[in-house]
Amino acid sequence: MQEVVKGILGKDLTNSLLNMIKEFKRLKYDDKEIYRNIKDLNDLSIMGLYLLATENNDNMAFYIKKSYDRVLNNRVVKFRESINLDCADEFLKKLNKTEVINLAYHMNLYDLSNREYNKLSEHNKYCYKILNDYIKDMI
Repeated sequence: MQEVVKGILGKDLTNSLLNMIKEFKRLKYDDKEIYRNIKDLNDLSIMGLYLLATENNDNMAFYIKKSYDRVLNNRVVKFRESINLDCADEFLKKLNKTEVINLAYHMNLYDLSNREYNKLSEHNKYCYKILNDYIKDMI
């Protein structure tokens, strides 16, 4: 798995992520401590951290995944708040393309068919439109 992650993220970042995992283990971090350490990382780094942790026979990958889910849940809450405050574009500008796509995916609002779209509530249709338009403009 290390070679795959190195191919995607590069040698230096992969080595840094491996060092983070070693530190998490040494300090016996649980998901709460891991969350505090990864919440400001970009999604690709967190995904790399998770993939690297899957090589071990411990709970580290589980804790990283749980922490990443918390990151995504917090992002959803902040996105919904930004919609209520009519500043969704400002919120989305703070995220990179991968993070916006992951937000939409986590909300089950990414790449929907017409049938799936029609089943959405009005509020989720509005969220879908905002996210979909923003992603299209990023391309």
